[in-house]
Amino acid sequence: MAEPTGPTDTVQTEKCSVGLSDLANDADEYNWCEVSHFPKAASQLPIGISYVGWYHDRTETDDWGWCLDFTNNTTREMSAVRFRVVFADAFNEVVWDATSARTGDFAPGILIQGGRSVDDVYSGKQVARNCWTGSWNVPTLASIAVIVQNARYTDGTVWNNTRGKAALLINVTNTYY
Repeated sequence: MAEPTGPTDTVQTEKCSVGLSDLANDADEYNWCEVSHFPKAASQLPIGISYVGWYHDRTETDDWGWCLDFTNNTTREMSAVRFRVVFADAFNEVVWDATSARTGDFAPGILIQGGRSVDDVYSGKQVARNCWTGSWNVPTLASIAVIVQNARYTDGTVWNNTRGKAALLINVTNTYY
């Protein structure tokens, strides 16, 4: 995985838990991990990330997902944001690389909150709009890079992250994989 350039926060996984979900694939067992305390660099882009949670369904389905909270750090309203998440293994090889867009009305300074559990991801609630899922074979997980790729303002102009700098690099520790 290419190293991100520019200001990047590197943090450790804060909490991981094993649980059961009634909404995710008929009460499957899953891991839910999260990070919510970031140094200043996560807020230096037009979109600031203040929470990242991810899960792994521990059954044969091998479902993964991630959720995040973000804030528009500019003085202009936005209508769309594109995020990229890159999961890497212990050898820094990419095991999952996904791009996801979120549309809506994002006023300056307002927190847009994502889910906090697997049940939230599958609930259909508003917080589920900041969650993305899929089935990938991820044998080991050592780091997650979260990159804000683009932001569209309501006047039609677009901010592009031309340097590819990550807002956040999470070192995954204390997991149950």
